[in-house]
Amino acid sequence: MQVRFLLATTAAAVSLLPLSAQAATLFGTGGIEFDQATTVRFTFQGSSNFYASSVSVYIVNPTSGFVDTTSRVPLFGESPGAFQDVTFLPGFRYTLGLSNINPNDGTAGLSPIVFSTTQSNNATNLGRSDNPNIGLQRAVFGSFGSTTEGTPFPNPGSFTSGNPFAGPVLISFEDGGFDASFNGLGGLNVTVPNDRDFNDFRFTAQVIPAPPLLMGLLALGARVFFRQRKSVRT
Repeated sequence: MQVRFLLATTAAAVSLLPLSAQAATLFGTGGIEFDQATTVRFTFQGSSNFYASSVSVYIVNPTSGFVDTTSRVPLFGESPGAFQDVTFLPGFRYTLGLSNINPNDGTAGLSPIVFSTTQSNNATNLGRSDNPNIGLQRAVFGSFGSTTEGTPFPNPGSFTSGNPFAGPVLISFEDGGFDASFNGLGGLNVTVPNDRDFNDFRFTAQVIPAPPLLMGLLALGARVFFRQRKSVRT
């Protein structure tokens, strides 16, 4: 199923360049942004967390990092084989948000949501000034984090961007921690906000080409345009 932020795009918004020759303006912890309409396929790969989590796409203010929650486009939860196609439009900056729910009672997690854009992990978006994830990188691009649950991933700062035109970009979230009393560990009320394993929710992102019919129409339109241009010059 394909989700579009707008129902239609113009031919001018789609490049005739091969995917290997294109690149995202931004695709990482600084945000997601493209200079033309671009469709990305997100595919769930796995999770290693206590929460029942799901990921969505949001529009974000590029200056303040404020996330417009009304723009939310859900991708998927922890469903093997799940994927979703999203068309990103030029002129907007986007972020990914991981929502976390306690599976025992359906209440929000210690950090109900964290964002792939580090700037967006602020008190306004996270809902409280004492949230332990404020100001922290909560996603890696180009890695699935630590191979062992609970073992800190040593260098998340080295995995802050990827190129979805070049192939699948590995993306993985650190979910922001949990309260040990959630899962019956003696009611200890211990919080673990920063195990920093960055393997809690894993998926990939890859640009998919425009449908062949659309590409054919664009190529035909380009030929007509250049023929008309040549006739005017002669």
